[in-house]
Amino acid sequence: MPSDVRMHVILVPFPPQGHFAAFLSLTARLHAALPTAAVTLVSTSRNVVAIRASSSSAAAAGAPFLRFHALPFAPEEHGLPAGAESADTVHVRHFLALFQSTESPALQAAFDAFLAGVCVDAAEEEPVVVVADPFQAWTTAAAGRRGAGHAFFDSCGAFVSVVYHSLWNHLPHRRAPGGEAEAFCLPDHPEVTVHRSQLPAHLLLADGTDPWSAFHRRQIALGYGTDAVLINTAEELEPAELRQRHAVAGRPLRPDQMMELAAALDLTGRPFLWAIRPPVRLGDDTETFGLDKWLPEGFEERVRSNDTGLLVRGWAPQLSILAHASTGAFLSHCGWNSVMESVAHGVPIIGWPLQGDQFFNCEMLEREWGACVEVARGNAEGSSSVVERQRLAEVLETVMGDTAKGAEMRRRVKEIQELIGSTQEKLFTAMLHATDAAALEC
Repeated sequence: MPSDVRMHVILVPFPPQGHFAAFLSLTARLHAALPTAAVTLVSTSRNVVAIRASSSSAAAAGAPFLRFHALPFAPEEHGLPAGAESADTVHVRHFLALFQSTESPALQAAFDAFLAGVCVDAAEEEPVVVVADPFQAWTTAAAGRRGAGHAFFDSCGAFVSVVYHSLWNHLPHRRAPGGEAEAFCLPDHPEVTVHRSQLPAHLLLADGTDPWSAFHRRQIALGYGTDAVLINTAEELEPAELRQRHAVAGRPLRPDQMMELAAALDLTGRPFLWAIRPPVRLGDDTETFGLDKWLPEGFEERVRSNDTGLLVRGWAPQLSILAHASTGAFLSHCGWNSVMESVAHGVPIIGWPLQGDQFFNCEMLEREWGACVEVARGNAEGSSSVVERQRLAEVLETVMGDTAKGAEMRRRVKEIQELIGSTQEKLFTAMLHATDAAALEC
């Protein structure tokens, strides 16, 4: 990004002092990289006053490019002591109430109104970006409503972030035998061992239905709607951990993967239909989903002029496409309904599972049915989660081309198609007989 770009960055830290300090450090880096950008730090009134008065942050707080915006907040309305607006100022017994208060409807409404004003006042070529603490994940929805960009700033390292997601998503300590000295592995990162003695009391007591579990799982779920994640680390220090953190972001298809898929389609030269959904943050707003920043430069125009493919924004008639005689393969995330529709129409599958049952559906399709080739695994550790264009192109040619593997897949999926058709016919006949019997009984 050019250093003279005009933009407005809205910082939304979580309210303990350590998080404030990290965000103030970020402002200095933002200003060094983008000296013409405006930066506004948003928090509650007492926190804004405290940040301005802090001697350790005086330089950043007094910088002319840094603005502050105070949101109205009444601690007493949330069962907190008077003046309690930061984790540094309350007893640990008030932590849950404080955490929950930071996502209160009133606070969200006040921020939304402020952001709306910023976006209205911004010039046409002046983007607005919200950079929030992961514990302020509700800001993803606000950014989406107002057409602003969104990023999280993890003030901890990548490894801690990965462990946090795994612990609260899976509560693996509940599966391990009891005992303070017991250790257990993270289910999605089995190479990581965690000791019970490393867990805070509220996590040890969590069972998935408690208020702490609800809060953290809410942040994780809402966090999948962000556009980017900034982490306070260096790739040289945490190369594997950064790959892991990249994988657990949970994005349906990351922009770099879209780039690689587009390049692979270019390499094969095969005709295609690509149903492209907007990033999660945009929801179903396909009108504002510009492909130019997600695909290689000139890709859409090249496809249109050469008549080599069709890009469909949002929903596409999947059944009609799979039923068409020219469809030779289906690149799918391997949800059960999708794969059953594919094999029922005799179409081999290229698997790209991302979450949940998709991994196991893909494995069964490839290992037991012989109807699929897995090209990537979206939540896997390491390189398998970031597909390269050459690998994609090779798999496309293997499945669709004149290869022994492709021929065998087409034979197997044809057998499955016939099996499904036969089963459906028998079921339909049985239903007719049952209906006739019911009619006779009447």
